[in-house]
Amino acid sequence: MKYKSIISLILIISLFVNAQTTEHRALVISGDTPDSAKVKVEQAIASGDTLEGLWGLQEALREGSRAYDEFWNDNFLMWELLYNKDWADSVIQVFYGYGYDYFTQNPNYQAIKYGFPKITDCGAYRDSILGFLSDLRYGQPNAMDGDDILFFWVISHGSADRFATIDSMIYADELADSTFQIYAKKRIFWMQQCRSGSFIDDLDNMRNLILTACRTDQYAWGADNKDYDHNGDSLLPAIENEYD
Repeated sequence: MKYKSIISLILIISLFVNAQTTEHRALVISGDTPDSAKVKVEQAIASGDTLEGLWGLQEALREGSRAYDEFWNDNFLMWELLYNKDWADSVIQVFYGYGYDYFTQNPNYQAIKYGFPKITDCGAYRDSILGFLSDLRYGQPNAMDGDDILFFWVISHGSADRFATIDSMIYADELADSTFQIYAKKRIFWMQQCRSGSFIDDLDNMRNLILTACRTDQYAWGADNKDYDHNGDSLLPAIENEYD
């Protein structure tokens, strides 16, 4: 399963994130795993929560963890997109689950497809993500310079002004504070969680491009078997005018 925003904008980002700069860094984050998402749904229902409005609920109840495989599949697809656009694996930091790739029988979502034993670099822990951002600001050899691109992509659960890590939450103001002083020419935030639009105000900055799956008051819905729109056609000129 893939989100509608990924499908409608994939061409735009693939054109934009080609390796054009001296150096760049990407954070690809999945704040949950299919198995963990299934457990959370079961626990919430057992506690009396109807989970009204949650995308994929009936599918999840019917199919179990397989219904939430986008927590791995979409993460892999984003790594794959960057890698195929000449971003070296060494500059793509994948934060997923508890620190190891999801076991899938689908060869399209396996690291061995590209000759790697795994693509996951670290578990999607709050401190690990914030610590890596701090390292991009202060650390060596990961510190960035003014010609670089910072690309931040996340698929997770979300609420207003926050998204879930595997062990906690990261808040919009924390993400803003952690990234605004990273010395990069361009900072791209692509956020797939529910209510992801709530991050826009905190991240608003002339160096930032912000793409969200939905508004502050909306859920992010699955896209399989739906017609894909053409938002990319209108976004490309805006991206080019802002960032050329």
